[in-house]
Parts: sequence; C-alpha cells; structure tokens
Amino acid sequence: MMRTALALTLAAAALLSACSSSSTSVCPASESNCGGVCRDLATDRSSCGACGSACPAGDVCSASTCALSCQAGLTDCGGRCRDLRSDLANCGACGSACAPGNVCVAGTCALSCQAGLTNCAGVCRDTTSDEANCGGCGRVCLASLHCIASACQ
Repeated sequence: MMRTALALTLAAAALLSACSSSSTSVCPASESNCGGVCRDLATDRSSCGACGSACPAGDVCSASTCALSCQAGLTDCGGRCRDLRSDLANCGACGSACAPGNVCVAGTCALSCQAGLTNCAGVCRDTTSDEANCGGCGRVCLASLHCIASACQ
C-alpha cells in the first residue's frame, strides 16, 4: 500500500512538472495564444493582426494593422510623415501639390513673390513703381501721375 501511494505521488509530481513546463497558455478573450504567450493582435507590434506578424520599425499596431507612427503635427502620406501645413507636394492634404512658383503656407498654396514684390490677386507686383498698385495692391495712380517710391507723383 505504501508503494502504491509513493508511486501515485511520483506520478502526480511528474504530471504537474510536465504541465508547468508546457507552452500552452489560457488567454483572455481579447487575446490570442501565440506560442504560449498571450498577445492582443489588435495592438501588439510583434503580432499585429496575426501571431508572428511583426510591424516594421517605426510603425505601430492599431486595429490589427501596422501603420506609420508620425510625430504630432505630421501626417502619414504614403508611408512618409509630411507636414501638410508647409509641404509643397502635400499642401493641406496628401497628394495636393502646389504649382511651380507657389509656396505652402498654413496648408494653402500661395504665390511666392521674389523679394521686393507683392502678391496682388495672384500676380507679383512691384508696389514701389507699379501705377496700378502704387504703395499697395489696387491703389491706382491718376493718368497724369507716376508711381515713384510707392507714392503717386
């Protein structure tokens, strides 16, 4: 009888040992068993959407999909972080390019005039000598006057 009890005790110990070294895990309903480790496939970078499906460096796992993680103020435009407030190729929206000679200011394409010129309704003007824009856009000199140093004289 003592031998039987000892044999049962040893068998139980061996079974417990085998169970504790097993790679199986019981995971919460929101997680999946990935090789014995519980992972949230919706947010885990090393198992994004499926066990072992790792996101590339710099990406995050969101809603089971790898996505580029851009810093605040930047937007993912085709896998590259862009500032839609100032990017000429992505002004205001991804893929919205400004025309040559324009700049992107606060997410809007605007005419870029050379130094000394003023943007008057989409045309660069020299308001120091332009009779139709003397001293400012739309300030027209009378027919007998000329614009000199931003004043009709």
